[in-house]
Amino acid sequence: MMIRRSKNIIKNNSKKYNFRSLNFIGKKILVTGAGGSIGFELCKQIMKLSPKLLIAMDFGETELFYTEMRLLEENPRMDLVTKILDIKKKQTRHHFSCSSL
Repeated sequence: MMIRRSKNIIKNNSKKYNFRSLNFIGKKILVTGAGGSIGFELCKQIMKLSPKLLIAMDFGETELFYTEMRLLEENPRMDLVTKILDIKKKQTRHHFSCSSL
């Protein structure tokens, strides 16, 4: 019964979002949590919108590696940077904001 309720909540709260309405052409886009299923899907959809640079960030090295391989397999000419960082740590946020990406 609990599983059925969860499925109904997810189904009722899910919305379709039109990524094509966003203008990412020539922009640098950062996706945190890129190693997860939602982060990967965001990267995949954003990649189709011709950003200047896609920065995929996660704290899981293995997950981020597979995300990078899958994205580059679909679009080998894509300008992709991967960063293994924990965005929850203050020094990470400071380091990243001072970097020259």
